[in-house]
Amino acid sequence: AWLDPRPHETQELLDLLVPAAPGRLAAWPVATDVNNVRNNGPHLMEPLPAQ
Repeated sequence: AWLDPRPHETQELLDLLVPAAPGRLAAWPVATDVNNVRNNGPHLMEPLPAQ
């Protein structure tokens, strides 16, 4: 919806602004290689080993 240039009703857009359901998202530290747009691949999503 945010890439659609057509006008939208305010409520239609507000309905998109809801937090993800609990447990739906996960976060973990990854390598700094993700900071460079030239790097690409599934290895970029692998968690770093515990320190």
